[in-house]
Amino acid sequence: MIKFFLHRKINLIIASPEFPIVFLPFLAIYWSLRRMVRCQKGFLLVFGYLIYGTVSIGFAATLAAFSGFVWLVAFLIVRERVAIKKNILFWTGVIGGLALLGFFKYFNFFGQQASALISILGLEWAVPVVDLLLPLGISFYVFQSISYLYAIRYQSFKVASLPDLSLYLCFLPTLVAGPICRPTELLTKLSSDLPRSWGHLNEILLLITSFVVKKVWLASWLAQSVVNPVFADPGAFNGSELVLAAFSYALQIFFDFSGYTDLAKAAALLLGYNIPDNFNLPYLSENLSEFWSRWHISLSSWIRDYIYIPLGGNRAGPWRMFINLMIAMALSGLWHGASLKYIFWGVFHGILLCVEKFLQRFGVRRIGILPTFFLVCIGWIFFRSPTLAASFSYLGNCLDWRAPLNPELPHLQVVLLIPICFLIWFKSSEILLAVKLGLDRLPPLLRPVPIAVIITIALALSPEGLPNFIYAQF
Repeated sequence: MIKFFLHRKINLIIASPEFPIVFLPFLAIYWSLRRMVRCQKGFLLVFGYLIYGTVSIGFAATLAAFSGFVWLVAFLIVRERVAIKKNILFWTGVIGGLALLGFFKYFNFFGQQASALISILGLEWAVPVVDLLLPLGISFYVFQSISYLYAIRYQSFKVASLPDLSLYLCFLPTLVAGPICRPTELLTKLSSDLPRSWGHLNEILLLITSFVVKKVWLASWLAQSVVNPVFADPGAFNGSELVLAAFSYALQIFFDFSGYTDLAKAAALLLGYNIPDNFNLPYLSENLSEFWSRWHISLSSWIRDYIYIPLGGNRAGPWRMFINLMIAMALSGLWHGASLKYIFWGVFHGILLCVEKFLQRFGVRRIGILPTFFLVCIGWIFFRSPTLAASFSYLGNCLDWRAPLNPELPHLQVVLLIPICFLIWFKSSEILLAVKLGLDRLPPLLRPVPIAVIITIALALSPEGLPNFIYAQF
């Protein structure tokens, strides 16, 4: 067994409790360099690599080497005059990025499948197992690099300097769990030498508050009190409790990932940059197509623009469209992890999207919010279960309501939380507007007070510790 990279027990990614201790002094120095923009950006780049290096020096070295590779490929594409050679260079960059991702993320998975096939053929040789640590954020920065190379080759995007490109791929707020930023969304801003100013304080405070409420409190509470115990041993619970746990996981993964995105947006605003939204009330969707336009928007749109549309999209007839949808969603599942359960999760959504497109030909365009939410929750069972077989077993156990209810589960609290969440989502625009108006009416020095009260209450109600972010593993 081969081992790669030193992985430290303590790291300083932006969601860690220790991060503010180093980030606040960094901000003071960072903004003192406001008039020296290149020094400011250089300082941010060095800081990003130092923070990433606390996770693993090997991860930081891999990202640095990959950034240099992408910069060189883009530079050669622009210098080359022959179209076919430009295409060769472009695909060299794309394949290089996918090979890096494939090695760390899928080598053992495909090696196991190959070993199983070799065994079926009666041979004794097996693909060696490599003890790999998946670099944090590798899927996100590889996809950003492909967006950049595509913009260079086909959209006449200006080649960035090596420091600017390195900062784009190692932008601290988005490095670990996105969102996946296109060059026009982030690199253009990073390449500018104009002095920056940080975002509106009220917005930053609200985003930080949202992170604490969503991730630190609600997602952690749902995980520890319902999701983890039920998914660990589904057979020990009543079928209704399994259904409740599936709904709870739907809430948990949304609060976990959207909470991280809120924190990432707050950190980016503190640095003077605005990054795109990654969620838009996804559980209020009335069909699966709408859900995927609202959930993990940066990944969904990436797959649409760089996989589904290049395959032909819906331009070559319905059957080709169905095939393209299935390929795109299967690859989306594979992106989430080297496991059959993720591939099946993607295929499950692909089938639902194909059925939806078929029904649209007969005028059925919406199935409603609750049916859509229910179908998404079924998909989350495959996503959360440890294996594909465990997913089907979980679904089967959902139909068995004979066992007594477990008194340790907070049944009533979860049953009340679900409609409360939907009510808040329905009224989110009005609530957010009222909160912003309320903050604006307060004197500037008093505006942090209600925010601090809410954060204090959320921290008091939250479980001890901060579980890992679900999407950090992808």
